[in-house]
Amino acid sequence: QKGENAAGGFFQQTHEMKGAKRRGKKRSAPSVMSRHRGIPMKVKHVMTPVFETLKGGEMVAMAAQTMKRLGVTCMVVTDQKQVTGILTDKNIIDNSTALGLDPTKTPVREVMTRGEIRCGEEQDVADVRKKMDQMNAHLMVVLDSSEKPSGMVSHEQLT
Repeated sequence: QKGENAAGGFFQQTHEMKGAKRRGKKRSAPSVMSRHRGIPMKVKHVMTPVFETLKGGEMVAMAAQTMKRLGVTCMVVTDQKQVTGILTDKNIIDNSTALGLDPTKTPVREVMTRGEIRCGEEQDVADVRKKMDQMNAHLMVVLDSSEKPSGMVSHEQLT
């Protein structure tokens, strides 16, 4: 499907995907079920890299424009370099537009998804999938060893 990656479409395109498409290469994620000599697959092997984040105080209208420019349907939200949530196109529709909020005056932090929505790059895919199932979560922010966002992973990428 044009404009979608192996994440099942939660990121329509990343900068890397755009570059790969221009070069005529097709990028696909490795199968989660693949194991190398019995070693469990790590989240870093299936995640979609994060190139830009949003600040919680940024207005929803600016965030939507950024998402459109990047060709993505969700972004990581940070405040003071800490992950505080995820903003999805569904958040914008359900928590802003449908409620009649002015997107030029509504900060992202008021409409984003909050909670324990993060995991580590080195975590086993099966453990993260189990955590997502328990939380009924569709997306998680992936943090590197210094607790900075390095990617996002969807439930579809883990199955």
